[in-house]
Amino acid sequence: PSIYAASKEKDKFPLAVLGGFAIAAVYYASCAVVGYLVYGSDVRPSFVSNVGKSLSGHVFKQELLLPWIAAFGLLLKLQATLPILMTPVLMALGWSRPRERVFLVAVTCLAAALLRQYLDSVMA
Repeated sequence: PSIYAASKEKDKFPLAVLGGFAIAAVYYASCAVVGYLVYGSDVRPSFVSNVGKSLSGHVFKQELLLPWIAAFGLLLKLQATLPILMTPVLMALGWSRPRERVFLVAVTCLAAALLRQYLDSVMA
């Protein structure tokens, strides 16, 4: 990968990758445990589905905006990391101009918006 090629100490790269995955695993596992402890059997598969709901799963009337805020935050996170993750693919396609990258981001946003209902059922 391009990250490996750019690294100064290539012999330490596998340890760095292992450490990064270990930190991510601990983070996700702790989120899962805390989520289950808070919501119990009413926990939903998607984090955004749990936002703005009581511990019994009822929607707070004054918190109808929270799921939208959480979804927007997730969208920002995905769109911020997409160029980093897609750089090798874009380089292989020969897409180096900013206009082409903006096109890719726009297509992914459009696809996510059009396939929202389908993605919700697949991710659940």
